[in-house]
Amino acid sequence: MKRAAFTLVELLTVIAVTGILFHLVMAAAQSAREQARRTQCAANLRTLGQAALLYSLDHDAFPRSRHSAFAHGESAWQRSLLPYLGVPADVTGEAYEEAFNRHYRCPNDSRRTAASSSYASNVYVELDPRHDDHYRESPRSWRNPADLANPSRVVLFAEGHGVDHFMAHYWDSHHEMNGGHHGGRLHAVFADGHLGFHRPEELYQPHAGVDRFHPEGPAR
Repeated sequence: MKRAAFTLVELLTVIAVTGILFHLVMAAAQSAREQARRTQCAANLRTLGQAALLYSLDHDAFPRSRHSAFAHGESAWQRSLLPYLGVPADVTGEAYEEAFNRHYRCPNDSRRTAASSSYASNVYVELDPRHDDHYRESPRSWRNPADLANPSRVVLFAEGHGVDHFMAHYWDSHHEMNGGHHGGRLHAVFADGHLGFHRPEELYQPHAGVDRFHPEGPAR
């Protein structure tokens, strides 16, 4: 008995189903890739937090950003933390760029040079009352985890727009934080080492009494 050929309707149905399945598979693959990138970004910040805490044990202070490192004869945090990430502190050239992009770059950040990091430090935890006087309130120091009354509420590092530090005491909004890499949310590691995934306004919205940067900010 001769086998009947596919009809045009059947062929179109097969093509349509194949197309739907292809788009479903591609969407799932894209979702998996995005989840992997987000996981890597989170791992980067968690590792930075651990490295900074180890640094603080050795130096009785968190590492400084470019904001004050040069004035104090110290290296900025990207260089200071390298030994705690398994990288020689004196690494240079392409090796430094490779280490920078591996540890200080969110996979969703398309930049691939050591010009600016995906992450920024909280400038509050590097200020020294003997030398820094630009607080709107009376200066004091929170440079050591032991000086923080509630380290689980104080941001240490978070995703930013290429700046190496956050100066929230000059902010009127949370514009320096970057929620664009993860659909409006960003990763932040706190001074006790725990990691969070937040909308920017959950970390800084002074008119609503939210400030996770000031070590003695609102308790809510």
